[in-house]
Amino acid sequence: LVGTFTQDKSGHYFNSLVGIPETVGQHSKVHLVPFGEYMPLRPIINLFAGLIDIPMSDLTPGSVDQPLPEVQGVKVGASICYEADFARDIRHSLPQAGFLVNVSNDSWFGNSLAPHQNLQMAQVRALEFGRPMIRATNTGISAFINVQGQVTKRIGVDEQGILVGSVQPYAGDTPFFRLQSWPIIVFSTLLMGLAWLGRKR
Repeated sequence: LVGTFTQDKSGHYFNSLVGIPETVGQHSKVHLVPFGEYMPLRPIINLFAGLIDIPMSDLTPGSVDQPLPEVQGVKVGASICYEADFARDIRHSLPQAGFLVNVSNDSWFGNSLAPHQNLQMAQVRALEFGRPMIRATNTGISAFINVQGQVTKRIGVDEQGILVGSVQPYAGDTPFFRLQSWPIIVFSTLLMGLAWLGRKR
């Protein structure tokens, strides 16, 4: 799966992962970054079009129900960049996907906390949905993550190398897949309500 821009017959551009060979399929990014991949409030911004002329600044989001890429008969839950930070974005590919793949350009962040935080969020997604994840970035951190959310292999920030490993696909769903964040929301609401009642008394 290779990251690139793609264009459809209508002239729309997408941030995509393209399979090699083509039979693998592709994934186009659904959750775009505002101002980086699309311009919100476009009618207002067009008033200053001469000042804001950024190439590829208006990408089209991919469809939520687009077909999943498939490698050796196994469906792949693909995500691009910060899509892996959001459980709802990963959930779209499940329970069909046997494993997860995330690619990202983390060079924006340098050797800061951000690449480490992005890796930790990818680990949480693997644990939440019971799927191993392969994470590939251009400047690190690239890693193999198992279904317990543990990093089994990695290449750190600004390290050159090739990461080789194997992935065991998984099937089924998890309590988090079924319930999502609702137990946390309900429990937090109850705690705040109890705290408010206690303070009022």
